[in-house]
Amino acid sequence: MTDILGKSPDEYYNFEQAEKYELSGAFKRIQARMTQDALKIVKWEKGSKVLDLGCGTGFSTIVLKNAGFKVIGCDINPNMLRFAANKGLKIIECDMKNLPFSDERFDYLISISTIQWADPKDYSKILEEICRVISKEAIIQFYPKSEAEFDYFYEKCRKLFKANVVLAGEGNKGKKYVTLKKRK
Repeated sequence: MTDILGKSPDEYYNFEQAEKYELSGAFKRIQARMTQDALKIVKWEKGSKVLDLGCGTGFSTIVLKNAGFKVIGCDINPNMLRFAANKGLKIIECDMKNLPFSDERFDYLISISTIQWADPKDYSKILEEICRVISKEAIIQFYPKSEAEFDYFYEKCRKLFKANVVLAGEGNKGKKYVTLKKRK
C-alpha cells in the first residue's frame, strides 16, 4: 500500500514519524473532529462494538471509547500502535486486506484518513473484509488522490453495500464521508 508520498504506512511512519504524529496537536484535533463529524452522521447506539480501521496512534479510538462504544483499533503499523497501546486502548496489528476477526464480530466500523494508504487495486478486497466483519454499518473518510479515485472507490462500495456520500464541515475543512450499510 502506498499513498501520494510513494511510501507504505509502515515505511513512512517509522518510530520518529509516528512520534511526531502522536505529539501533533493539529493531527489530534483534526482526527477528533472528523471522528465526531462521522458519529453525527451515523448516530450509532452507545455500547455497540466498533472497529476503528487504521487507528494509528489511537486519536479516533479514544473519541469512540469516550463516546461510549466498545472499540478495538487495528493498524498495520507497529510504530503507530505502540502509542495507542500506551493509552490503554484495545488494539490489534493487522492488514486491512485480511482482518483477523470472525464474521460480523462488530456492529460498526469507522475508518478516518486510512484508505488513502491502500492501493486502489485492493479496494474490493478491503471492502469485502469490512462487509465480512460488520453486522450493520461502516463509515469511511479518506483523502483520494483525485476525484476519479474517489469515484472508483465509491463504485466498489456500491457493489457490496447500500452506499451514500455525505458532506460534513464547511469550505476547505469540509470532508466527504461514505456510509456503507450492510445489505441483508
